[in-house]
Formats: sequence, C-alpha cells, structure tokens
Amino acid sequence: MSKKIKGLDLCISRRRFSLSCLITLLVLTRVKIGVGGHPIDDLVSDLFSDKAAAQIIGRDYIQSTRDPFTIRKKMDSLLQVISGYDAPTKKRTVKKLIKHDFITARVVIVNGWVLSETEVTLCTLALTS
Repeated sequence: MSKKIKGLDLCISRRRFSLSCLITLLVLTRVKIGVGGHPIDDLVSDLFSDKAAAQIIGRDYIQSTRDPFTIRKKMDSLLQVISGYDAPTKKRTVKKLIKHDFITARVVIVNGWVLSETEVTLCTLALTS
C-alpha cells in the first residue's frame, strides 16, 4: 500500500514495520534499564570475543525473521532463566543451553553460520547492551 504526501511515495512493508517495532522495543528495553548497563553485558563479553560481530549477527537474524515477537519472547525467556545468578553460573548455564540446542537440533542459520537458538538470542541481546 502506498500513500502520496506532497510528492513523496511512502510505502512500508509488513516486514519493515515489524522490524521497526522490534527495534523500538529493544531501544525501550535499553532505556528502561538505564545507566549502568544491560544485565547481560558481561555475559556477552565473555561468550563473544567480538561484540560488534555478535551485534551484526543479531541484526541480520532480526531482519531475516518473520516473527519479531517470538524473538522478544526468547530474549525475555533467556533473561529470566539466568537472572539472579552470579556471572560464572550465568556463563555455565548459557553454555549448557547452547549445548542442549545443538543436541536437540534447535539451530538457526545466519549468514552461513550455524548457531544455536540461545547464541542467536544472545546476539540479539547484544544489540541492547
């Protein structure tokens, strides 16, 4: 659907709209957390040597998915699972989740990389940290 406004052709696909909504949710999550950083900052730094690369994977995964609300649900679920643990326990828990994902074939292909759903969720969380 297009709409003409003063000579401009404004057209937005459902996919682009969904992506915009997800990014808005991510930004609002970051604002809600406030100064002091995201609770997952240290975990992302521990598990990914290159945070920028993790963020690129997260962004590409978000752009390739058709259901951004499922991504948000996975992010919330992962944060809930690891909340309340100290840093070493969080890291061990996430590594177990990643291993379990591969054992149960819960994998996603992003830019040719085969990643567990937990890894991809961490990459999307890296966008907010």
